[in-house]
Amino acid sequence: MVLSMDEAVDAAPVLRVLKDRLALSQRCLKHVLPIIPQTLHSHVKAGPIEEHQWCLLVSSAAASAKLRQLMPALQATLANHGLDITAIRIKVQRLT
Repeated sequence: MVLSMDEAVDAAPVLRVLKDRLALSQRCLKHVLPIIPQTLHSHVKAGPIEEHQWCLLVSSAAASAKLRQLMPALQATLANHGLDITAIRIKVQRLT
């Protein structure tokens, strides 16, 4: 019996948890993108979620500084959408 990739991931509990975290991270990004200036969209990616802490990956210190200014609005938006994220970390790294 040959399983599709999704079937194999769903059959493995550890992989299913990772898949769910990835989906949640992408959902968080979708909700906060309207708050982030359009010029920064290509400099921001969804990072990992651990417990109730979400990480945003940014390509520069300048993008990081702007997101830190927007932090209260980002957190409020996530809460308004019922997402249980209690903290947001911003990590500068080279994005591809």
